[in-house]
Order: sequence, then C-alpha cells, then structure tokens
Amino acid sequence: MDPAPDVQLVLAYDKILPLHSSVLARHSKRFASILTQELSAFLCQRAKQQGVTIRWRIELRGELDTMGQLIQSDSSGTMIPLNENGKVPTKYFDHYTGIIGTFYGQELTLNDFSIQSALEDAVGLIEVAEYLGSVAAVSKNIDLALVKQGQVLFRSIANNPLEWVDLAVRITSEIIFKEAVVHLVGRWNEWSSTQKSTLGKDVKRVCVKHADRLSRQRRALELQMGVMYPGGITHPPGAAPVKRDTYAADIMMWMALSLFRQWLIQHVIQEKTLRAKDGGFALYKQLSEAGDKYLSRQTIAPFFRNFPMTKKGQNVFENHLLELKEVIKETVSKSGIMESESALDMGKHSVPWLTCTVVDKTDFPWVKKGPMLGQKRTREEMNETEENEVDWDEDLDANADNKRARE
Repeated sequence: MDPAPDVQLVLAYDKILPLHSSVLARHSKRFASILTQELSAFLCQRAKQQGVTIRWRIELRGELDTMGQLIQSDSSGTMIPLNENGKVPTKYFDHYTGIIGTFYGQELTLNDFSIQSALEDAVGLIEVAEYLGSVAAVSKNIDLALVKQGQVLFRSIANNPLEWVDLAVRITSEIIFKEAVVHLVGRWNEWSSTQKSTLGKDVKRVCVKHADRLSRQRRALELQMGVMYPGGITHPPGAAPVKRDTYAADIMMWMALSLFRQWLIQHVIQEKTLRAKDGGFALYKQLSEAGDKYLSRQTIAPFFRNFPMTKKGQNVFENHLLELKEVIKETVSKSGIMESESALDMGKHSVPWLTCTVVDKTDFPWVKKGPMLGQKRTREEMNETEENEVDWDEDLDANADNKRARE
C-alpha cells in the first residue's frame, strides 16, 4: 500500500496537489530545504485517527482571487509571472505539474503544435526546474521530449542555433549542443559581435576554437589548390632530358590550369572564400561538384576570343579543363570540408553553410577538464596548424601521382 501524501502544494485556489515529502525532497533541492522536521506540523493522535496526513502546506507567494487575478500586498513579492492582463498564464501551472509528474515517473510532454511552441514549453519547464533545483532530475526528460521532434527540431536548431545552444547547456543535452555548435561555427561569419556576446563564456570558447580550426582547414585547401599541378605536366630532374617539345605537348593543360587559377584568385580577392558570410560554402560546393558548375562552356567563351583556337583545339582544351576539375573535386573531397556532421537531412533540408565541425565530448561545457587535458589539446592544435602548412616540394611530389589521359 502506497504511503499517504503528507504535502499539500497550492499552485492556485483550484490547483492543489497532494504529494509526498520523500519524493519531493529526493528530486528537488528547494523542496528538500523546506520539508524539514522543524518546518513540519505536529499531528496529534486525534488528527491521525481522523486520517489527517498533511504535515506541510506549500503555497506560491501571492494569491489569486476567484477570477484568476493576483492579490498582492505591498510587503510581499511574487514569483508568479503575469501576462499583460494581470492573469497567471495557464502554462505556468502546467510546467509545475509536468516537472513534479516526472518525480513520480511520468513522461514529460511538450506542446508539439510547432517547434516554437515546443521550445517555449521547454524553456518554461527548465525555468521551473531551475527554481526548484531539480534540473538534473528532469533535464533528460526535456531532452528526450525535444529529440522526439526529429528533423523538425534539427531544422529549428539550424535556423536559430544561438537560442538552442543556451537551452542545450541548461539541460546538458549532448545532441542539441552538438547540433547547435555545428551551425554556429558554420555561420560564424554571419553573427555580429553583439550576437556572439550573448554566448556563454564556455560556449564561445568552443565556437571560437572550432571556427579557427575551420579557417585553417579552408586556408590549407585554398593554398593546395593554388599550387597544385596535375600529374603528367611535371618532369622530375631524374627523367630523360626535358626538351621544349616536352612542355609543348602540355600546353593545353597549362592553359587550363592558368584559367582555373585566375578564376580562383578572383574569388579570393572578392572575399568569396573563408571571409565570405557563408564561409566559402558556395565556392566549395561548386568545386566539389565539378562539371559545368563553374567555368562552363558559356563562361569560358570570352577566353577563346582572346586565345582563338580551332574547334578541335577548343574540345581538347575543354577536356583538359574538365580533367583538372575532377582533380580539384577529389582534393576538396579529401579535405572533408563538404562533409556534414549535422543530424539534419541534407537531402531534404540542405543549408547554405559548412557543417563539417566535429564536436566531441571534451567540448561540452558541463564536462570538467583537467589541466593536463587542456595542455594536450593545445599541443594538438599547434600540431594541426603545422600540418596545414603546405610544402612546395612535397606538393609537387604528391601531384606526380595525379595521372591524366593524353588527348
């Protein structure tokens, strides 16, 4: 037989919950501080015989009249938020009953009419949980209720990561935090200094670290594309005597390489790469798709007016350019910059920014980090910077492996 309730929680005149002190104290720090023997009522034998079990009565500060209006004296404040009509929002009581319900093993539900309503519900619930000192007891329930939204949740995070990352930290949600940081970093150039200042200290540190890492990754890729030579046009010193005719046979590929580098430099000068608002996403996407996505036949028509060729010569040139694009495409692919670490279904809901940021457990603000771990990560970042420096001699050796068919 379950024990009788010994606590009466009064949320409003018509919202009185009979509860158990042991349950409340186990899940809430605030209730634990209130439900002490010193603050309990002493029940005489007669009261017990009459079935009286309530030893604590807890009320929200401030009272409501029969119309739901707040009755408040000048000497006391209120913790009840009012709407513009001076009435207590019904959802506030729902949040209290929802949080307390989880103490008794009940599933927490959110208003899933829209993701915005679900977010508002989640924020309201966590505010009540923070007040009660029971975040640890309900955070996973809130996290689970949100994650059940699936792609609707992930689309909302992509659109508003600044708001979602704050909630993620408050409920210690690994999934939501990872997703928010991926989009925060991918859109880092979009955010103003004011928007960035709204991030918590630990969150901003994580975002700055990954934004810097992504910048180094993009810079290394652009440098690699700028100095690469497709295999077959380089001639090592140990090869047979290199004569003028040898280079003449490669002239079409050299012309294609020159045109590509001119096109790339124009985009760098116009700040359409790592300094662009989209972080260079549009450019890298073109490079990763190759084909006619850039420097198409129509685009290079002016080139042939300045450097006229026979129809056959144009076909040879275009084939070399397509061949070069495939080499570039493979280079972009190997860099991993177009990979997605987001849980968002990019096939249905693609976004115009990079989502390749890898967030690991050491990035979670609620994970304690020792000094040795911090020192190790610093050394790793230094090594990563060194690895991104492109060596010209090594680059030429690597390009020798890029074989191409001769026309």
